[in-house]
Amino acid sequence: MAKQQSVRRPMPAGIDRATLKDLLRDLHDTSDDARLDQILALHPTLTEVEEAVLWLDGKANALLGHGRLPAGATIGIVSILAGDEEEERRPN
Repeated sequence: MAKQQSVRRPMPAGIDRATLKDLLRDLHDTSDDARLDQILALHPTLTEVEEAVLWLDGKANALLGHGRLPAGATIGIVSILAGDEEEERRPN
């Protein structure tokens, strides 16, 4: 995977950043190295990755609350992965 430069957000104690291993486990339908690099460049937390998965699975309201939109790295992950879904729906 290509290394991208980005600014790392400071992390409060006890909050872990998601790793490639975490992404491969949680985003089992995503194996595109470029998309994984884009997500890692956001420096998401494990919680942000989990929220993005819930959002894309249509289960966000149960956890995040009705009407609450994803924020931070979560919205970036949703945007990147939603692009995957759009490409899959396009006719050849």
